[in-house]
Amino acid sequence: MIYADAEHNGIRVAVPFILFLGLCLGFYLLDYGLSALFPAMDSTVLLACVGALPVGLLLALAGETMLKRVWRSGRGLILATDEIAFTTRPGQAERIERSKTVNLTLWYFSLSGYPRGGRERRVSANWYCFAGRVQQDDIRVTVYCYASPKQRDAWVARFGFHRIEPAELYDKSLRSRMTLPTRPELPPEVIAGEDGRYWLAERSRWEEGLELAPRDFERLIVEIQNYPLHT
Repeated sequence: MIYADAEHNGIRVAVPFILFLGLCLGFYLLDYGLSALFPAMDSTVLLACVGALPVGLLLALAGETMLKRVWRSGRGLILATDEIAFTTRPGQAERIERSKTVNLTLWYFSLSGYPRGGRERRVSANWYCFAGRVQQDDIRVTVYCYASPKQRDAWVARFGFHRIEPAELYDKSLRSRMTLPTRPELPPEVIAGEDGRYWLAERSRWEEGLELAPRDFERLIVEIQNYPLHT
């Protein structure tokens, strides 16, 4: 089983809570310890406040790492000899069969130059988002990952990903910077343009895409390219 969405909504909610507990625990332990070691010191509270931050961050990082290992999103995929089973929703599988022709759309874009929100804000602006949409009959599944510039060079050369430019569609006005980032509407001229099919696939990524680790994403793309592809 290849698990998707390691940083699902449950973990995003839990991590700030763990951080808060870590700050409280760090402050209490440091204040108590400093007071016991240096009873004549008047600034133990101030030092405990300063020291509580790295303690809280460390506990939040450790807690997030542990949660990712044990708390799954319920979405992912299974690679079998005759099919790929995508669990797009808990308890619901979409099956891509090896015996049938597959349509594969591959694209990528830079994570800089446009207003980012949600998960994308936690990824370095120097990185890239790589995505692929697999279609067979009425089944459409979109997968993606975030990858480094080094990975970009290798994947573009190996798989032929097509580049799109989000900066051309996103609102970058001063007003937009004062509100939460939102996904842009796709104008008819964009849909009808040269990159129209990539933008339609990108919209499906926003709505239901499965985020994979880079190694799992590459493994999946390699597997799909061994299927009979529509040309």
